[in-house]
Formats: sequence, structure tokens, C-alpha cells
Amino acid sequence: MGIFSKLIFGDLMGDLMAGMKDAVEAEGRQLRRGAMKLLVGLELLIVALVVLLAAVGFILWGFYALLAPSVGPWGSAFIVGGVALLIGLVMTLIARRMAQ
Repeated sequence: MGIFSKLIFGDLMGDLMAGMKDAVEAEGRQLRRGAMKLLVGLELLIVALVVLLAAVGFILWGFYALLAPSVGPWGSAFIVGGVALLIGLVMTLIARRMAQ
């Protein structure tokens, strides 16, 4: 190969490498942006689930307090726990069918 061929081939390789570097950097920025959006979304979901769990706990405690004077603390705990268990089982079965 002559000097002219080496110069042209070297320029082409340099341009190709620079183009690949720019493309990889752009994809990396886009991946990082997407990952950050995903992490923020997951954080919000976790906080929402904690708040939801606390709300469900207060609602169950309220039903317990409502029933306790009429059926006693043991009966109230049994009724509220049984209803919560049935609701949880139904929701688990629905989620299981949706996943299949």
C-alpha cells in the first residue's frame, strides 16, 4: 500500500471511531436518564406502598375498635383478622390468574 492509501484508510478509521464514540456516549446518556427515571418511579412506588400499608392498618384497627364493645376483644380480632385474610387470599388468587 502506498502512503496515499494509508492516509485515506487512517482518516476513515479515525472518523469511524469518532462516530462510534459519539454514538456510545449518546446511548450511555440515554440509558442513564432512563435508569434515573426508573429509580425515581420505584422510590415513589415504595413510599406509596408504605403509606397504603399504614392506611390499611388504621382501617383494620378501626374495625377492631368498632367491634370490640359488642363481641369483645378476642371476637373482634378474630372477625377482623378473618375478613382481612379472606380479602388477601382473594387478591392473591386474582393476581395469580392475571400472571398466567
